[in-house]
Amino acid sequence: MRKILIFILALFASVGSSQDAHGEEPVILQVTVTSTSGTSVFIDKGSSQGVVAGLSVRLSPPEGAPVTAVVRFVSTNRARADLPPGIDVPPIGTRGEIEVPAAPRRQPGPLDTPDKATPDKQAPAHPPWTRDMSQDGKDAPLLAPTQGQRAEDRPIQITGRVYFNSLYTHDQSAGRNDDFYTGRLGTSAEAANPFGLGGRLMFDGEVNNRSQFLTDGENSFEYDGQVEILSYAIGGQDYVPYRVEVGRFYSIYLPELGLVDGAEGSLHLENGLLIGVGGGLYPLSSEDPEWGEDYGVHLFVNYESDTPGRFSGILGYQKTWHKGEEDRDQILGRVNSRIGDKLWIYGSIRVDVYGQDDKIKGQGIELTEMWTQVRYTPDPRYGGSVSYSLFRWPELMRDQFAALPVAIITDGQVDRVNFSGWNKVSDTVRLSGKFDLWEDQNDSGTGGELRTDWNDRKTDWPSISATVFFTEGSFNAGEGFRTEGRKTIKSADVFLGYEFFSYDVETMTGGQDTLIRQLVRSGVSWASGKWYYSVTGDHYFGDTDDEYTLGTFISRRF
Repeated sequence: MRKILIFILALFASVGSSQDAHGEEPVILQVTVTSTSGTSVFIDKGSSQGVVAGLSVRLSPPEGAPVTAVVRFVSTNRARADLPPGIDVPPIGTRGEIEVPAAPRRQPGPLDTPDKATPDKQAPAHPPWTRDMSQDGKDAPLLAPTQGQRAEDRPIQITGRVYFNSLYTHDQSAGRNDDFYTGRLGTSAEAANPFGLGGRLMFDGEVNNRSQFLTDGENSFEYDGQVEILSYAIGGQDYVPYRVEVGRFYSIYLPELGLVDGAEGSLHLENGLLIGVGGGLYPLSSEDPEWGEDYGVHLFVNYESDTPGRFSGILGYQKTWHKGEEDRDQILGRVNSRIGDKLWIYGSIRVDVYGQDDKIKGQGIELTEMWTQVRYTPDPRYGGSVSYSLFRWPELMRDQFAALPVAIITDGQVDRVNFSGWNKVSDTVRLSGKFDLWEDQNDSGTGGELRTDWNDRKTDWPSISATVFFTEGSFNAGEGFRTEGRKTIKSADVFLGYEFFSYDVETMTGGQDTLIRQLVRSGVSWASGKWYYSVTGDHYFGDTDDEYTLGTFISRRF
């Protein structure tokens, strides 16, 4: 308990006032993952905060090393970022950072600093006007809108990328000599106006190889292919009041539903309201769609305030059938609100409605999932947040949670509270910290970290981060630290990191052993024209670990 109290005091001591920023450095935005779908994450910042497609988002999951995603789609107050294939998707509530360009400083104009000594210049000559305005009425506006090009007259535009991702692991822990390999070759593409109707045809698919070579077991080779996205969408842009999407897709309004093989339509009403309906098959994954086992319909109402990013909310309902029998009735909701420029409130819920046929839960209504966060940022340089999440296992015919004991479905519940704070104490140093408390039906625990980031863009030194952390979990508890350096050398980004973790584990006799695990991480990435390359290498070693990994990622835009 003493260690926890000291940690909380140190965390909130780092949140305080600081100097004002100077210069025109890029702005570092703090972002939060609000929902996930497939290999995509949705964050709570959009175009109104300066986010544009192509920027990188650095996410720090509660467990594991930081990951980087690339922004693909941006709306007013949120954005979708895609992770490289093979990377575990961070959970909802994961914090991150995104560096957006600062607004350029306004340059003095001729009205600000008149120069009377400068002679007047004549307007440059231009070709004669070609538009015939003789038919325009005398009351027509001088700056009349130009005529847009019809969809059937616009060319087809195809954009996307082809990528290759691989991960090789050699495990020689405890006398083993095992090798594991995964490889993915895929493409993600979008064709604008493919049928002359102004819509978009989207595709995302890949072929996979998984191989393992075991010292005391059989070798195995697996090959398969999957189509993650194959859909056609029309509307939803260029002030069109409707949007329709058919095929295989993730709903842009309710990504929590997962993969949909079907159709979805929405219609904008007045005063910021939007209504929509969709339905079809709901496969567990794109690798094993299990056609016909799970299908249903979903409805939703969405609201966006007139002021972009000020308030938005959505309420949805889904009903599914499993092999012809009624299965799930669930209500989903999400609220995103900004009160002024300093206070941000976000929340999402999932409620299951059970009937007489549900033998384990019994008839009634149950809050299955909840996540909410309140963030206060009195100054761009410092702030703090508090979040709470809840999770219960629903009763489903759908094989979503394989081989769960009945006791888990009846009594299983996980609650988690997180406190975090950050403070940019100078132009080069940023302090941050977080503290977690969790509890389930059997146990409880804590965790936290304090982190320092140093980055001086005026020197050639690399940016350096240092973190101390602790965790108290169900199976182990311990403390450690990690550090990482990053530097851009010409067109290449290079990083090198080290982690040390000392933890206690329970033995078969009821005692405890203290073990050491260490990790060295390194990598380099660079771009050359339309090509992008990334190579990473990790080495886990310690009392029970001796493992090497080598990862590669290559992509080409088109």
